Amino acid sequence: MYYPVAQAAIVVSDITNTDAFAWAKNWVKELQRQASPNIVIALAGNKADLASKRAMEFQEAQAYEDDKLAVHGDISKDCNECE
Repeated sequence: MYYPVAQAAIVVSDITNTDAFAWAKNWVKELQRQASPNIVIALAGNKADLASKRAMEFQEAQAYEDDKLAVHGDISKDCNECE
């Protein structure tokens, strides 16, 4: 891992798994603790194509983003219409 010198990071979390969001938040803490103080961190909620199986609310991640991160959005390799 080379995150101590990183200028940006994307932390990816599975939106269908609440444990994955907790894991992602731990990575954000680690990046904030170890990386450059000016690092830009983005949180990507993966599997947006499985929105019907969403285990966490988009608003929860959005609120976390507003407090801790530069950007948040949902993504999917199988979907072109993601938030």
